Amino acid sequence: MARGRLRYLELLADQLGSDLMRVLSERDGWPALCEFKVGDAWMPVGLHIGLIGKSGRGRDDVERRFQNPGDKRPMIALQGYIPALVGVRLGADERIDVMAGMHAAPRVGQATRQSLFLPLQGLDAAASGGWVDHVSASGEVIHLFRPELLPAHLALGDHNIGLPEAPAIVEASGWLDEQDTASIERARYASVRAARRQGFGREVALAYGERCAMCGLGSGLIEGAHIYPVEAPGSPDAVWNGIALCRNHHRAFDLHRIAVDVGSWRIAVHPELRSASGADAALSRFLEMTSPVLTLPADLAMQPKVEMLEQRYAFYGDQYEWLG
Repeated sequence: MARGRLRYLELLADQLGSDLMRVLSERDGWPALCEFKVGDAWMPVGLHIGLIGKSGRGRDDVERRFQNPGDKRPMIALQGYIPALVGVRLGADERIDVMAGMHAAPRVGQATRQSLFLPLQGLDAAASGGWVDHVSASGEVIHLFRPELLPAHLALGDHNIGLPEAPAIVEASGWLDEQDTASIERARYASVRAARRQGFGREVALAYGERCAMCGLGSGLIEGAHIYPVEAPGSPDAVWNGIALCRNHHRAFDLHRIAVDVGSWRIAVHPELRSASGADAALSRFLEMTSPVLTLPADLAMQPKVEMLEQRYAFYGDQYEWLG
């Protein structure tokens, strides 16, 4: 089994190349210590890798199975490395044609052998289309994807969330038609960017108690907004570079119609927005719901850093002249 895992690890490293994957220590593949290029940064990962094989229960026409190595071989979390659990399927050419990325954290330390059954239709769709989000009978979101999109899976973080934009991103990139390096890179770049927003957004929402920091709305309608934007060079996906917002306040924040005062955390509204509210009852209600001061997480380590706001205003320049 160890030889098999090492073979899959070598295949993955060969297919991704050293620009995207570095194997620091093979160990026995359970886990291998690796680094993956996710956006602009290298992510240290403890990669638990195994084969997606036949069903083993008379359902080979509709499903495949992934298993951990066996009893007394639990997933482990090594200091400094993010645990990840992936299965690989080999195509007719003995190369990896599709992967499955599973929720790692709940499985760390579990010694019993586990079988995960994956739909053959979903695996085939991911192999041909790039990405599929599969929801298991237990409610786990399992990512099925081409190996080239492994960085996007990692960028989502260890949250039980999918990446619904991925199929459209892959199609728009031209990857499916052109199959060239440039189109693959376009798909990967855009998928990682979308995944960063998704994974980051979940962490930020949890830090704020899943309520909007500007109006208090909850009910699962919250998104995480980057302060120093994701497209800016070196923008960190740390909770202290984010604010939990409802969609309306997120949109207003992205359009620079609402801002946060550096230091006081007071919420500033663009003069044009206030002026327009006189003739727009809905806008008037929106502004009435907006708190005078940003609500901050209870955990000081998760509160926004002042320098993130300063960098945001410097990055957008003239867009914030109205702040004075």
